[in-house]
Formats: sequence, structure tokens, C-alpha cells
Amino acid sequence: MGEGFVIRDHLGNAIAVGTGQAKHLLNGRQAEALVCLKGLEHAASLGMEYVVLETDAITVAEAIRVPGYDRSLVSPIF
Repeated sequence: MGEGFVIRDHLGNAIAVGTGQAKHLLNGRQAEALVCLKGLEHAASLGMEYVVLETDAITVAEAIRVPGYDRSLVSPIF
């Protein structure tokens, strides 16, 4: 499965991208969560401290946004 992310500055200009392949995934939620994590890790490696994470995966966005314990199989990613 192919994956990718785009890091943009405050004006919306792309400043970094990342792509790759993921193998042995349980489901789409895990794939989306891993891409979010990789994007955040890359932003941190660029020295970014304040980020806005955007995703079209509503279940991933809710898991990140809502406080509480996630009991799904992908909870270690969150």
C-alpha cells in the first residue's frame, strides 16, 4: 500500500513531502494513523514545534482529538 504526506507552511506552500510503502497492515485506520505519525515525526525533524494535523480519515482524527483511552488495535500509534 502506498502512503504519503505533505508538510505545508503557514501560507499553504508545500515545504516537504514524504512517500513510502506500508506492509502487513491490519486495516485502513492503521495505515492512516501511521502516515499521520510519520508526517508529525518529519515535521519535528525539521524543527517545527507547532503544527496543525489534517487528515481525511475521520476515525483517526477523532481518536487524536477526543481525550480518553483508545482500545483499538492501533491505539499504540495514538
